[in-house]
Amino acid sequence: MPYSKILFISCLCFIGSIFIISSFWLSPENGGQTPKKTGAQVLGGSVPRSLKEKFREVINSNLKQPEASILSGILLGDKLNISQEWKQKMANTGTSHIVAVSGMNIVMLAQILVVLGVTLGLYRGQALWFSLILIWLFIALIGFQVSAVRAGIMGSILIVCQLLGRQNASFRALVLAVSLMLAIDPTLLRYSLSFQLSVLATLGLIHLGPAIKRKVHYEIISTTLSAQIFTIPLLIYSFGYVSLVGLPVNLLVVPLIPAVMILGIVFLIFGLFNGVLAAILAWPVSILLSLMVWLIDIFSKIPFAILRF
Repeated sequence: MPYSKILFISCLCFIGSIFIISSFWLSPENGGQTPKKTGAQVLGGSVPRSLKEKFREVINSNLKQPEASILSGILLGDKLNISQEWKQKMANTGTSHIVAVSGMNIVMLAQILVVLGVTLGLYRGQALWFSLILIWLFIALIGFQVSAVRAGIMGSILIVCQLLGRQNASFRALVLAVSLMLAIDPTLLRYSLSFQLSVLATLGLIHLGPAIKRKVHYEIISTTLSAQIFTIPLLIYSFGYVSLVGLPVNLLVVPLIPAVMILGIVFLIFGLFNGVLAAILAWPVSILLSLMVWLIDIFSKIPFAILRF
């Protein structure tokens, strides 16, 4: 058997094992008994609650609202402090996913981070590794939440297939991963919206993304459009409305997310040790978040922003 096939199968087995371990160790999203230990505790206490509390303190001490709560949502999966007003504004503009640990968000980030890596001067293979590592560091940071692990697996599938030069195998790898997940927990297919969005967003990137990229020659646009187009029908079915400004807003907001994540993580890590450094590093993060907030606010005020069904 060729080495590339052996490596390809090994990567799939590794990705599958991550989900199996996380499924038994992490808290379920819908019903059932919650294990006594959280995923972070089982994985060596990598993200203890006290550390997340310290991260929240750094964010709230250096950023104003709603920027602080939005950054907490993006980096920590924490939406509790987002006001109802801003939840509605993000719903009206189709940007709620930016503060959710959703598959749609992480799958789009997987591709956008590759573009960022290439922009920074990395070869494409190095950029793919760069994207893969950053995604799992992000998932570790927020405590290996079940939805994030599933989304990370789907994003990793696309990256691994590209690393091995087997983009045509992406769909088969996705089918295998989804089958494994459903074999472990069949209720995902009916009750987990994040799982359904993860699958649809990944399908969009696999089947529609290349066609759009050939037309627009810009990967961030093709990534955002393909994921959005494939997930819109499910969002309409689930919530009863669609954002008519969602596509243009996401095309403007989503490209900012990788920079917010990278600068935000640096800000949090150094902010734990030095208050002055935290204030300095918070400045560029604040500028990007303020731009995101301004865009969402402006588009949410358009009278025909949403269409109800």
